[in-house]
Amino acid sequence: LPPLAGSVVQLFSEPIAELLGARKRVVVAGATLQAVAHIGFLGIAATGHASFALLLVIAIVYWATGAVIAPAWGAWMADLIGGRPRERYFAWRAAAVQLALVLSFVVAGLLLAHAGKSRALQGFCVLFAAGLVARLLSAVALAVQADPRTSEEAAPRLSERVAIAVRGSVWGIPVFVLALTLSSSLAVPYFTPYMLRTLRMSYADYAPLVAYSLAVKVIVFPFCYRWANQIGLHRLLVLAGAGMALSPLPWALTADYGLLVASQFLSGAVWAIFEFTS
Repeated sequence: LPPLAGSVVQLFSEPIAELLGARKRVVVAGATLQAVAHIGFLGIAATGHASFALLLVIAIVYWATGAVIAPAWGAWMADLIGGRPRERYFAWRAAAVQLALVLSFVVAGLLLAHAGKSRALQGFCVLFAAGLVARLLSAVALAVQADPRTSEEAAPRLSERVAIAVRGSVWGIPVFVLALTLSSSLAVPYFTPYMLRTLRMSYADYAPLVAYSLAVKVIVFPFCYRWANQIGLHRLLVLAGAGMALSPLPWALTADYGLLVASQFLSGAVWAIFEFTS
C-alpha cells in the first residue's frame, strides 16, 4: 500500500506545483513532511505501541511525501544543472548518494546487532532520530537552491504532452522500464523477511549483505557515463535489464552466504546501470 500511494500521488505533483507556484516548493514541502513522518516512526519505537494501522498510515505518509517530490525534483534539477555535462554530474552525484547509503546501512546494522533483541526498540529510536535530522537538513539544503523556472513559465499542459507521446509512439522505453519495475516490486518486499526470518540472518550479517550491493553502485555509477558514450544508452539499458533478471537467481537456489554476496555484487552493478540509463 505505501508504494501504491507513492505511485498515485506522483500524478498530482504538477497540479501541486502550479498551486504552490514553483516546483521547488513541492520538493521542499515534501522533504519536510517526510521528515515529520520520522516522528511517527520514532514515537512507535519509543512507546512500543504495536498498532499495525498506525504503522501503515505513517508508512503511507512517508512514501507519499517522498514520491510526490520525484517528478518536480527531476524537472527542477534538469534546469538547475543546465550548462553542465548532466550525465557525468548525475553519475557522480548518484555515487555519492550510494556511498552515504552504504555507511548508513553498515552503521545501522552494527547498532541493531549491538542492541540485540532486548534493546532493539532503543536502537530503532536512535536510527529514526538520525533519519529525522538528516531529512530536515536535506530540506534546508534544497530550500537554498534557486529555481530557474517559476509557474509563470510552466511547461505545456499534461494533455498536450500526452498527445505528443501518442503521436510519436514513444512507448518502447516506458513499457520496458514498467516491466522491470513491476517485476522487481513483486520481489523486493520479500527480500528482507526472507533473509532475516527464513535464513535466520542476524542484523550483523544482513546489513553488510545490503551494503555490498550499494557499495558496488558507488563504484559503477561513475563509469556509466563512459560506457554510455561507447555503446549507447539504449544498449546499456537492455544489458541492465538482462542482468536484473538474472541477479536474483542465487536467492532461490542457495542459502550460501558467499554466493548471496556475489549475487549482491551483480545486482548492485546492474541496478546502477539501470538507474543511470533510465
